Amino acid sequence: MTIDEAKIKVQEHWKTIAENQLGYEIVMDDSLTREYPWGWHFFFVAVDPSAPRLVDQYAFDRLTGDSVPVGSKGLGNALDYLMNWREQLGVKES
Repeated sequence: MTIDEAKIKVQEHWKTIAENQLGYEIVMDDSLTREYPWGWHFFFVAVDPSAPRLVDQYAFDRLTGDSVPVGSKGLGNALDYLMNWREQLGVKES
């Protein structure tokens, strides 16, 4: 999976949910995106600069195509969830 494909999947799945929870329009900030061996860490920020500076984050697994929110417990917790899901699916890196 490419980063562009992953971005589309995260946006299609999470953007509207996040906007409904936050109460304002958001956009993915490519300058904050981080790539890791397991996948990517994506960030959404407010479109309107006067909106709160909250950032919504998502971890995306490049092998399974699954993503999860990165909550207050941090990226490590989200990664644990993704790796457990890989194991349940029987997905292994080649």
